[in-house]
Amino acid sequence: MRILHLSLGLPPFRTGGLNRYCADLIRQQVEDGNDVALLYPGEFSFFSHTKIVKQRDRRLSLYKIINPLPLPLTNGISEPGRYMKPCSKDIYRAFLNEFKPDVIHVHTLQGFHKELFEAAKECSIRMVYTTHDYYPFCPVCILLDHNNEQCDGNCPEKCVKCNTGRGLAKKQEFLMQSSLYMKMKYTKVFKYIRAFQRKKNQQKIRDTISPSSTASEYQKLLNYYADMMKCIDLIHANSEIALSAYKKNYADCEYKMIPITHAGLKCCALKNDKKATLDISFLGGIDPFKGIDVLLEALKIIDAQRFSNWNLWLYGADFTEVCKDHRFHNMGRFSQAEENKVWNHANHLLIVPSKCMETFSFVVLEGLTNGASVICSDLVGAKLFLPKENIFKHNDAESLAEAIRNYDCHVKISEDAVSIKKHSEAIMREIYRK
Repeated sequence: MRILHLSLGLPPFRTGGLNRYCADLIRQQVEDGNDVALLYPGEFSFFSHTKIVKQRDRRLSLYKIINPLPLPLTNGISEPGRYMKPCSKDIYRAFLNEFKPDVIHVHTLQGFHKELFEAAKECSIRMVYTTHDYYPFCPVCILLDHNNEQCDGNCPEKCVKCNTGRGLAKKQEFLMQSSLYMKMKYTKVFKYIRAFQRKKNQQKIRDTISPSSTASEYQKLLNYYADMMKCIDLIHANSEIALSAYKKNYADCEYKMIPITHAGLKCCALKNDKKATLDISFLGGIDPFKGIDVLLEALKIIDAQRFSNWNLWLYGADFTEVCKDHRFHNMGRFSQAEENKVWNHANHLLIVPSKCMETFSFVVLEGLTNGASVICSDLVGAKLFLPKENIFKHNDAESLAEAIRNYDCHVKISEDAVSIKKHSEAIMREIYRK
């Protein structure tokens, strides 16, 4: 089968679950004998119109779009007009006629012109979409409004408030989609720029800024994405959480729910030595929607109940401001190659206390396959692998404290559930086939 994937690019330049899943699925599909290509948004050029350029890559057919639409990533959008500029449909029609895909697997709408989707529809090419986030109806991707409350999406009035003071400036977009940024992304200079952008996105700073766009402009943007989604033949929901959210916004679409996985997951023996100190771990950032404040409050509650034989291991960011207790360990960021150190505990409990609706959350699978017990909030898509004792009510420290006291420490996951080969076969059979 000839398969064309649309994503943000390949790791290590593009990180996160979306890109890891796409890259691993592509490798498996190639191994299984399919003809696979990846198309991604590349850099901007002042000296040419939009075009598609083939890249040198021994692993697969790799193509990039020169002068795509800008990538907001998770920064939000302050000027919607820049994200729906028209493009010649002939560019995409010619590319599709050359590669002739049997199916187009869409992992994101970011950076792609509507004309690509329309050209594929006119060429009668099957298009499927995987629900990695909520970008098609939420410009900040996470379905939390400016008050950090749940949002159903597709509400332009809320988009005004949520995106005020957010988003990348045009110069930033050019820089962060440039070949220079690709080469220097992990240098100190660009780490500082990203840290500055994260600080800019904080609510207390944005409250002092006036909106730069109107509700009608956001409505046009939401309509633009709705037109793209109308070209999709089937939406692959990776969890019941994602399925529910998408059905509220695209009720007329056809759906299929299949959990996702990534390569390299092997099931280890459970690590639940009850005689050892409980090692609680949190793998996430310091963004409020990750729920670390709920976890810290829950730990105070179990301390008050004389359940204090624990350590807290914090991974994924700099938690200096959080580490006020000798039992807290600020482990910082880690690379994919350093993941093993995260799971090296004798009595390990991973907690995923998300306040936003996570379409899936690979960390749940990673915890289970590495022998950890796992507790997550009721908003995490991967909760489908856990018993009810290991699921707590989101944003409720008392509920989390109760789960820590009473979780099931004997939960296992099967090799088939995390096999990328088995998953690829299911995608081919149930998603790609008409």
